[in-house]
Amino acid sequence: ASDLILDMRSLPFYTAAADGNKGAGYYNGKSFFDLGSATESPELVYALYFNRDMTEADGAEELYAAARDGSFTFDYFLAFAESVAVSSDEYALSVGGVHDGAAFLGDIAAIRGGIDFVSGKSGGYPQISYSPSALEAVDTLVGLLHEANVYVPSAPATDAQDAPTAKTGAEMFADGKSLFHMGTLSEMSSIYNKKTAWGVLPLPTLNGEAYATASHDRGVLCVSANNSRPDAMGVLLPALDAASGEWIDGEYAAYCAENYIRDNDSFHMIKKILAEEIYADFSYLHYGNCKNLDAATFGAFRDAVLTGSTPSESINAVLKDVNKALKKIKY
Repeated sequence: ASDLILDMRSLPFYTAAADGNKGAGYYNGKSFFDLGSATESPELVYALYFNRDMTEADGAEELYAAARDGSFTFDYFLAFAESVAVSSDEYALSVGGVHDGAAFLGDIAAIRGGIDFVSGKSGGYPQISYSPSALEAVDTLVGLLHEANVYVPSAPATDAQDAPTAKTGAEMFADGKSLFHMGTLSEMSSIYNKKTAWGVLPLPTLNGEAYATASHDRGVLCVSANNSRPDAMGVLLPALDAASGEWIDGEYAAYCAENYIRDNDSFHMIKKILAEEIYADFSYLHYGNCKNLDAATFGAFRDAVLTGSTPSESINAVLKDVNKALKKIKY
């Protein structure tokens, strides 16, 4: 990669934004791409929608209050979901996307539980080193989510003629069939004019601490190694980040208020969501270059949500070999 892409840290006037994104842009002291505000899309950030029709009369205000004061934890969320009676064809929670998309619930649990998949420090090689207490807590959480009344669309059929007709999580929520829905902010455009009355909340956290929020995808910015104006690039990239951050988030929230959302509290919740750090991780960007990197990181949590496996057991089975392989990735 060094023959094709410039080490961002060699640019004049440039401070690598990857420091604030779990070191995802670093490898052995070099950074080949930028993960600043200019690479974020508000529409791809995850939020928690709730069905106002299925809650009690004061349920919406209770949820908003918990989100405002920091008490909106997974324990609170699961207890609230359990307290609301649903019929046999309804669900406590649906998740955005189809079958594979629903597995992203595992990523959400880990990220909002404070798990850092890969610790990429600015001066060395990326390594996987989980906090034992955090991993144990998320082990418990994904087990609870697996047992919860969650709508997961059918897995895709191998024969195209037998393609599943199951609805997506967003469609189920729009039809009034789920109490909560975890999905991207972009899904507002597909549910705003449906029969379900809804509101928006930040994702719950494990213990009330303000961890990063989850995003379904993330672009990067890089500079060609034969660029004739590295000085201009060093000025331009920080300027793009500075211009993009608060301005885009504020304009997006205002756009949602004008076109989609139905109450003032949801508008403030969207602003709260977008004010959080957007999680980026080395494993999302490099799992294709390192055998079993997904199995030692996000893949373990996704499998756990769908199958009931224990993430720490799956991770420990491959962790040593993956950490060795991370040092051999060639740039």
